[in-house]
Amino acid sequence: MLDFNRTLIARDGTGWLVRNSGKLRELRITSNLGYPNLVESCNLAGFNDHGGSRYIHMLPGGEARVQLRVAAPPVPYLVSAAGYLESLERGAHDVRLLFKSHTPFSVRLGNISGCSIAEDNHPARKAGANELSVDLAEGKHALAIDCR
Repeated sequence: MLDFNRTLIARDGTGWLVRNSGKLRELRITSNLGYPNLVESCNLAGFNDHGGSRYIHMLPGGEARVQLRVAAPPVPYLVSAAGYLESLERGAHDVRLLFKSHTPFSVRLGNISGCSIAEDNHPARKAGANELSVDLAEGKHALAIDCR
């Protein structure tokens, strides 16, 4: 068990329990530990790799359960966002994300091959292999990803 600045990280069965004041939104692990299991975990939105580190994006609320897996997750996920992620809901074939920002911002999503993105006439553009990016104006925006 670790306690840094009121953040508690403890082993929880086959994963990790992360508790904090709600301000911690990123968890960094070394890439060789694996990928977040976005289906079995709780309150995780996605991840992004930089160098030998993997940054796991957590949702608001101050608690997340992190399960890891060997391969990248088979579901759409958040790669990066320059706005604040308020919520994320996963369905059997869809993902809904709610963002807000006081300035224009962009959102990058991964593993969206074969999926469509709906958001108030903001076209998505290819951002890399199996990734799309959406540029959004300031304010609140709901993105709906449909993978049927």
